[in-house]
Amino acid sequence: MLTAYGSVLTIFSLPPICRDIEVIPCIQTLGHLGQMLQWPQYAHLRDNSEVLLAEYEPTYEFLDKLISAATAPFRSKRIHLGMDEVKFFGTMKKVVKIYFPPII
Repeated sequence: MLTAYGSVLTIFSLPPICRDIEVIPCIQTLGHLGQMLQWPQYAHLRDNSEVLLAEYEPTYEFLDKLISAATAPFRSKRIHLGMDEVKFFGTMKKVVKIYFPPII
């Protein structure tokens, strides 16, 4: 790892207490996904431009793959799942319910 001062750090150059630090992955899982959801292959998972469509089986399959990929490089069995600031959650469901009611 290169420090801000240009020197190289290794695990052995750190104090012993720092060698026991647990590093865990951190991913967004419901909102803050605009960069990903802009692509056509993820359009079916989109509730709105930033939020995944909840209560939809393909969304859960995607999240399972996302979590598996994010945790694979780490020894830790822990993960931080970011789920904050989900604006307009459920927007698409409301639009469908209002404008496309079930036909009986």
